[in-house]
Amino acid sequence: MKILLKNRRFAGGAALSLLEYGLLFKASNHEVFAVGLYNNLQSRYSEQDIDTYDLPFFEKDRPLGNLRTARRYYKLVKQHRPDVIVSISVCNAIFHRAIEKWFGIPVIYIVPGGIVPHMFTKYMKNERLIVFSEENKEALIQDGYREADVSLITNRLTFEPKSGHEDEIYTAFTPGEPVELLVISRLDEEKINSVLYIMRCVEAMLERVPGIRLTIVGDGECMDQVQAQAARMNSGREAVHVAGFRNNVKDYIRRAHIVFGKGRSVIEPIYYHRISFVVSESDEMWLCTADTIPSLQQTNFTGRGVGNPDSPDVLENLIRSIQTRTLQTEFLHANSAYMEQTYDIRKAGPIIEGILGDKLGSFKRERTATGRLVKGFAEYCRIYAIIVYSKFKKISQRSAASGEGKAKETGAERSVGV
Repeated sequence: MKILLKNRRFAGGAALSLLEYGLLFKASNHEVFAVGLYNNLQSRYSEQDIDTYDLPFFEKDRPLGNLRTARRYYKLVKQHRPDVIVSISVCNAIFHRAIEKWFGIPVIYIVPGGIVPHMFTKYMKNERLIVFSEENKEALIQDGYREADVSLITNRLTFEPKSGHEDEIYTAFTPGEPVELLVISRLDEEKINSVLYIMRCVEAMLERVPGIRLTIVGDGECMDQVQAQAARMNSGREAVHVAGFRNNVKDYIRRAHIVFGKGRSVIEPIYYHRISFVVSESDEMWLCTADTIPSLQQTNFTGRGVGNPDSPDVLENLIRSIQTRTLQTEFLHANSAYMEQTYDIRKAGPIIEGILGDKLGSFKRERTATGRLVKGFAEYCRIYAIIVYSKFKKISQRSAASGEGKAKETGAERSVGV
């Protein structure tokens, strides 16, 4: 079987998760290639002998541009003739409803995290979905999705065997060496606040806790902000190293004592017995322990909606315990075992293959190219009818809210005799 992996772009955790699906399919002797907007992760696919092709992503505000993209996509599909498409991201899912009908190729839909948009159920018509978090599953059901059509599969990483010496970075810590802190994150508008928050926390404790060094791995349009903050913190010392995008993230994890991030940026470090903090975009962080992991996991380790954050004092105390070699590492072992069971994709292989088989068995392809084009374009028009309706509804709601606000202001003015 030939499988097309459709990324929105070759960047971020979603692209890495889809790569793991590709490797799983290859291990089952399927032929795999990948399509998406080139960014910084297409080389990771090439390293695994998965061919990649550059293609702009679909956007709701580009109705004509999307048709041009779809035409390029069609030529690529006609050339390589995949049997099935595995599409990741919410926007990809919406537009692949039309692609599935136009191209006559079954699509597996994956929602990798984030906020599920309003009316998503109306777009998707209860197409079967794979989701990575309990948060997304619950949001879909509340939006009207049938629970039977939402498959929660958290497993999306391949863990390398552990050496058995993971704890030595703590138990054999050399006094005088720096405690290595690591942030793994995209440096874009969606993630930048959490990165700057950790930088501020580290800056506040530099004088009280000498001997710490922060490394930031990641890239994006907000890189200048991070570099400017790092330059201020490095005045007269080397406290922060901005490494940028790196392919060898696991090497950085192995050298780190404490790791900060979201999603797979903390899942992998936890597996390798590293102290890990989930950092939200609301200036909050949580130490990953047996008590906090269940609630953090529900939102894919983003921190959304999770209460009782830890104070920076918790981080400071952990750093001091590392420096004095008094850290108790037992909780890291329990965390690691849980991650292996819950997130190693090989443990979910039969389930994923089953979803693939069900889709292929139930898919009904329109027999003629003309019929496929007509059905695909009709679906495309239906999608844009929902988009226009949704935008009109939002404008109406804002206007109504604005009108209510003005009415209250007028009433208040009258009550004081203005």
